[in-house]
Amino acid sequence: MSTNAIGLQHFELKLATDLHSITFIIMHNNVVFMTGAMLTRVLLMKAVDPVLYEQQIMSLLQQLQALDATRRTYYRDIRCRFLVERAIENLDKSRELQLTGQGLTMMFHLELLPLVRTLDLSDNMLTVIRGFSLLQCLETLNLSKNQLTGCQPLKHLPRLARLDLTHNSLPSVDSLSPLRSCARLQDVYLAGNPLCQEDCAADKLRELLPGVEIHVSRDLSAGDSV
Repeated sequence: MSTNAIGLQHFELKLATDLHSITFIIMHNNVVFMTGAMLTRVLLMKAVDPVLYEQQIMSLLQQLQALDATRRTYYRDIRCRFLVERAIENLDKSRELQLTGQGLTMMFHLELLPLVRTLDLSDNMLTVIRGFSLLQCLETLNLSKNQLTGCQPLKHLPRLARLDLTHNSLPSVDSLSPLRSCARLQDVYLAGNPLCQEDCAADKLRELLPGVEIHVSRDLSAGDSV
């Protein structure tokens, strides 16, 4: 192969590489512009009338998560905040907040819920919980069907009586130690957690939480309910 032919091949390869880079930059800039415009629409609709534009807001946030993987967690948090805000706006005198099956990855605005007595966060995607010490009037808490591995934030809830932790990822009996500080705790539901496979789990649980009714073979849906 002649020197000119080799040189031409190198030139064509470099040109193809440069074109690919330019195309990538253009596409990236287009995505940045598009996601920025979509996010601006979301924020404007939330400010103007979140009730009227609720469906559009949720749709745009879902699209943003698909378009911009680098900021997916950020868009999820906006979505979670919005869902919690809407639920709080609809909170009535019963002081019961229902947020079941909302795809929540984080719970927000707990500082606005000091008087809530019943909180249902079942069937979500929670891996951690924070700030629950603010819920000083909480009596019933449903955290079933999430992905929790601990319950440290549930310490010192003075009125907590019933707690559903079924179908989570609690690894051992020791992961429930924080519940010892909940003085009024009466019933804890734990079916579907790895800790239920631990040797002598029932005996260890009774020793850890004396006076508390421990349910390790069924969840609330099999009988009474939160």
